[in-house]
Amino acid sequence: MQPPPPVDKTPIRVIAGGQQADTVDAILQQALVVEIRDSTGQLAVGRTVRFTSFIASGEPGVKVSALDQQNFGTFASDVADAQGRAKILVQMWDVAGTAKLEVSVPELGVTDTVTYTVAVTHP
Repeated sequence: MQPPPPVDKTPIRVIAGGQQADTVDAILQQALVVEIRDSTGQLAVGRTVRFTSFIASGEPGVKVSALDQQNFGTFASDVADAQGRAKILVQMWDVAGTAKLEVSVPELGVTDTVTYTVAVTHP
């Protein structure tokens, strides 16, 4: 008899939309989708996921927005759905380089970073 597969206990896992590259000011076609799990590896359904961009003058960055809005700024949040997933839209900022976006679930005390490449011309 085979033992059961190990439970994935990674608290924040990027399902889609991470590590993308595009030009300044572009709104990415693929939304950022993250999956959230608690310390036991169970899906963290109903938990609030925070997406925070730290944009400084002259530094690369991204702006974020809820899926049902187009108001991009430095902060957005979503509640993990029945599959433990939270989703947001991402727009490149106006400075080229590697941009970082913080993803956190305060209730679980976990934080991770997703990176993007902001280019002057299409990558």
